[in-house]
Amino acid sequence: MNTLLPFKLFANCIPVKGINRSTICDLQRGNYDFIPNDLYEILKFQEGKTIIDLKARYDEKYHYILDEYFEFLIEKEYIFFTNNSENFPLIDLSYEDSGNISNAIIDIRKSSLSLNHKFLIKELNELGCNAIQLRLFESISISYILEIFNQNLENLQSLELIIPYKDEELEEYIELYTKINFLNQICVHSSPKESIVELDNNSLYSIVYIKDFILDSSHCGNINPGYFNSNISLFTENNNFNSCLNKKIGIDFTGNIKNCPTMNRSFGNIKTDSIKDFIFDEKFQALWKIKKDDIQICKYCEFRYICTDCRAFHEEADFLLKPKKCTYNPYSCEWE
Repeated sequence: MNTLLPFKLFANCIPVKGINRSTICDLQRGNYDFIPNDLYEILKFQEGKTIIDLKARYDEKYHYILDEYFEFLIEKEYIFFTNNSENFPLIDLSYEDSGNISNAIIDIRKSSLSLNHKFLIKELNELGCNAIQLRLFESISISYILEIFNQNLENLQSLELIIPYKDEELEEYIELYTKINFLNQICVHSSPKESIVELDNNSLYSIVYIKDFILDSSHCGNINPGYFNSNISLFTENNNFNSCLNKKIGIDFTGNIKNCPTMNRSFGNIKTDSIKDFIFDEKFQALWKIKKDDIQICKYCEFRYICTDCRAFHEEADFLLKPKKCTYNPYSCEWE
């Protein structure tokens, strides 16, 4: 431990203060650690000081705590020591996405097959959408899925299929992976058992079977640590926008155009309207701008920049309340 040189956080290691404890989010290695709020204050307001300087500010009886703090920071490689801190700038936490729409959720039932989903996919691609989640609540033929994606879709990079279980479907899933090169996940719900089937030795293609019966869009909106992601993309988006709804469009199974298929408010319908007519509207974009720091309870949570969000489910009709399906209490630091 170098007590004579000023300490500095690595730029990718960012402390986040909660009401009762804090975290350090390592945006390069994709992990985080809990720290006391006292250590957060040191990292936030005393960076650039030497350990000797810090010890001069505190009573001697607290010096062993400072030593423990810095041993932890060094072991975790969160800090280094330098006289040239100006050579190590902070990470730019602004967020930009070049597409007009970055992601979409499309819900489909058998009654939805009269909708022109192929044109919808084409329009999303033209708007720069690079990720689509297709949610099937009833069994739909694989040929329909292949048909709507059988076109030039140069902007699409990711497709997730959420589909109901049926017997003897493995060959159909292999065909989907073979013919849709941007398909990256198939999740089979309502399965008799949970399992993961890998389709190749490199685990690039797999099918995840879950027992949950997903009958409609009310099954989304869950918040739990399994969805936390300490990366630069989510962290910066949460700092500036709503990570769930920012540049998202939702199409429910009747074709209604929404911020999310689960929400009540509709802006039009793909039967008669183009999504281009709505995505630039201020009312449509209003929910994109609700940051974690704007949301009650969430703004006091140490996980707020690495967490997902949901503006659809709330105890009351208030878009600034924490997600109804989040059971974490930052005041007690417990999942209730």
